[in-house]
Amino acid sequence: MEKTTQYLAGGGHLAAIAAVLQFVGSAIRFGPFSVSLVLIPIVLGAALYGWGMGCWLGLVFGAVVLLSGDAGLFLAADPGGTIVTVPSKGIACGAAAGLCCRWLHPRYPRLSILLSALAAPLTNTGVFLLGCPCTLVITGGLGHFVAPLCRREAVCDEDLLLRGLWKRCTANCPSADKP
Repeated sequence: MEKTTQYLAGGGHLAAIAAVLQFVGSAIRFGPFSVSLVLIPIVLGAALYGWGMGCWLGLVFGAVVLLSGDAGLFLAADPGGTIVTVPSKGIACGAAAGLCCRWLHPRYPRLSILLSALAAPLTNTGVFLLGCPCTLVITGGLGHFVAPLCRREAVCDEDLLLRGLWKRCTANCPSADKP
C-alpha cells in the first residue's frame, strides 16, 4: 500500500489509541493478568491499512507492555526471553489479523473481519505460550502409571488436589490443624 498522508495519520492515531488502551486495560485485572483491549486497534489497523500496519501496531503494543510493567513478572524470570517474546507476539498478532483480512476479504468481507478478530488474540496467546516453559503435573488416580509413559517430563503428585482443598478450607481459620 502506498504510504499516503491518510495511511500515516491513521497509523499514528491507532498507535496512540493502542498505547492508551494498554494502559487503561492494565487497570482491569484477572489475577496477575490484565485485559488486552489493545487488540481492537490492531485488528482495525490491519483491516484498514494492511498487515504491515498490523505489525507496526503490534510492535507498539509489545513496547508498551514492556514499558508499563505488565511483563514485570516474566522479566524477573527470564529478561532476554521476555524482551524477545513480548514484541514478537504483538507483531505476529498484527500480521495474522492483516493477512487474514487480506486473503479472505475479496470473497468473504464480513467473515474476514470476524476471523481476523479471532486470529489476533489466538496468535497473541499462542506465541506467548510458545515462549513459556511448561511442566505436566499428573494428580491422583492412575497418574503414577501414566507418568513413565509420557515423552516429556511429568511430575506425579497424588495429593495435590487434597492439599489445595485443605489450603482453601483453612484459609479463614488460622487455628486449624496442619496436615
